[in-house]
Formats: sequence, C-alpha cells, structure tokens
Amino acid sequence: MVAAALAAVAVVVAVPIVSRTGAPPEEPVSAAASAAPSASASAAPLDDASTQPPPPVAPATTPSAAVPAVAAAEAVAAFGRWWLGAAVFDRDTGEIVAGARGAEPDYTASLSKLLVVIDVLEQRRAGTVVLTEADANAIRQALGPSSDGAMNYLWGRYDGLGAIGRMSALLGLTTTTRPRDPAQWAEMMSSAVDVARMWRHVLLGLPDADREFVMSSAAASRVRATDGFDQQFGLFDDSIPAAAVGGAGNDTVGDAAGAGAVAKQGWMCCFRNQFTLHSAGLPYPSSRYVIVLLTRQSMAGGWDGASDRVGAAALAAVQATAAVSAAPVR
Repeated sequence: MVAAALAAVAVVVAVPIVSRTGAPPEEPVSAAASAAPSASASAAPLDDASTQPPPPVAPATTPSAAVPAVAAAEAVAAFGRWWLGAAVFDRDTGEIVAGARGAEPDYTASLSKLLVVIDVLEQRRAGTVVLTEADANAIRQALGPSSDGAMNYLWGRYDGLGAIGRMSALLGLTTTTRPRDPAQWAEMMSSAVDVARMWRHVLLGLPDADREFVMSSAAASRVRATDGFDQQFGLFDDSIPAAAVGGAGNDTVGDAAGAGAVAKQGWMCCFRNQFTLHSAGLPYPSSRYVIVLLTRQSMAGGWDGASDRVGAAALAAVQATAAVSAAPVR
C-alpha cells in the first residue's frame, strides 16, 4: 500500500525545492503556509527563537537533507489532500526545518507522553524528585507500548500539567499549550516544530544515561499498544528500509515494529470528524535526522488507510535523506 501511494506521487516529489530562510517559528513559513502544502517551496529552515541556545555542532560533512525530506513528505500529503504538519531536525547542523504547517499546533495525542517524560527526568536532574523503579517502569510503558495508565500515573504524580510551562521555558517551545480539561493530557496542543525541539533536547540536552533510557524505551514500541492499536505506521512502518539510510536493519528491542526506528506514536479520534495520527522520531538510532509528522485525516478508509498514508509520507522523507546522503559532495 505504501509503495503504491509513493508511486502515485513520484512525479510530485521530483519538483525542484526552493528554500526560504529566516521565518520565526511562531509565524507561517511563507504567505502560502495556510494553503494546501506544495512540493515546490513549503519547507524552510527556522530562525529558531528557542530560549535554550542550541548546542554546538560539528560541521556537516554532507549537505543537509532536511528541506527535501520535509518537501517529500508534504508532496504525499498534498497529493492525498490531508493535513500534515512536518518538521525535520538535522543533528549535524543543529537546524530545524519546518513545512508549511510545521508551526501550526494540533492535538498531541500520545506525543504528550514524551514531553512529560522529559520533564520528569529534568525534575530528577534538578534534585526536586527521586524516581522509584515503579516510576521508571511507568516511563518505559508510556514511551514503548504507549500505556495510557502509565501516563495517567506520571501526569498525576509529577504535575504533568505544570510540565507544559516548565518545558516551554527550558526547551524554547512556542506552540505547546495546556488542554482545556486539565485531566485530558492527550488534548495538549503542540506543533511539529515543538516536537522536534523535544527530540532535540533528548538527543543533545539530556545526560547520557537519561538519553539512552528514553531512546531504548521509545525503540521498544510494540506492534500493538496496550490499548490494542497497531503502532506499525509512520516511522515504524515496515516498508522503511533502515539499511538504505545507514541503519543496522531491524535492531530494535524485543518485538518492536519498524526497521530500527526510535519514535513516539500518537493517535486519537474523532475531533473534527477526523483521525489524528502522528509519528515523530528517528528512522534508526544513529540517524542524522529527526522526522516529525503530525497528521489529521478523513475517517474514510478507516485506520488502515490513515496508517498507510502516514507510512507513505515517512518513507518519502526517509528516502529523501538517503538520496542526499548518497549524492557526491562537490
């Protein structure tokens, strides 16, 4: 299904990409950002207004594929006419590239679990809390099989509602806001750009042990979540060839889905009579790129159709990074 969807948009992906620079994260990348995304010029590097200075990065040895990766994913969404907020973080350059709707907030669904986990680990780092083995297991369950019960536990025990303000200040989040109902953590709002900032902090801001804890927990996402939902979509779609972008094949933990992906998935229904389906993380553990795809889709075709579409967008983005990596440096 994913291969067929990509074949249908292959001519769209081939449209030349024009980069636009200097757009602040809280504003549309361009005047056309509110329209349907196009493959021609929707992705642009952000002039990141984070309050946290980006960590120093080594000079990139190959050109960045962040802009073409965002454009490739957006071409899939534009062809299918569904809403996509996309962003890519390049670990080598330290740059976050946003698509046309990359800075537009949407319901986080289970992506809010990543934010709360980061906050809990930062509270421990500051010495304000002491984590128990039960807490550690709750983090594993929230990130891997995406247990809502584990998230309820962390949300209540460690002031999940307050995490939004604390992490917005620490990570420089600009679009992440509280849910209207304080108990409904899945209704937190955030954008692809802010989710990319969350992953940036995991990779570059957390101590080594905490980073590895988050990475291994996220890599262990099971094919079916604790609520029975199939997590094998987006970056966990089995069509994504990790070996083609330098990965080591299916090296995830246990019965994890995908070809070595380290990602957090999110899903819920049925606000605006649409499916909410998100995938955010790395195609494989040592990937240069963090890919964030937030989507809203028609309920026609059911969850399987929606999952296939997110998988097609993820595969297009990953293939774009592989194409740039394989190109000779001139």
